[in-house]
Amino acid sequence: MQPTLDQQQTILKVIDRIAPRYVFGYYELDDIKQESYIICLDALEKYDQKRPFENFISKHLSNRLKTLIRDKYSRSKTESEKHQKLNQ
Repeated sequence: MQPTLDQQQTILKVIDRIAPRYVFGYYELDDIKQESYIICLDALEKYDQKRPFENFISKHLSNRLKTLIRDKYSRSKTESEKHQKLNQ
């Protein structure tokens, strides 16, 4: 599903507001913003037109980024000391 111009602007505004809170480990701000944009595009299929779009995208993005951190933060099988130090 392609976002409308208004939806794209709202998505970018929400990403700029939320993404800096979720930078962790070896994920930099640009990485999180790219992941966030993909997450928001995937969420468009679930959007209920009767609800406010910005609120929907904000909550969805926040929840998905929390999940991303939970799933990626602990990499016990990583042999790289650099990545393990970043996670601590």
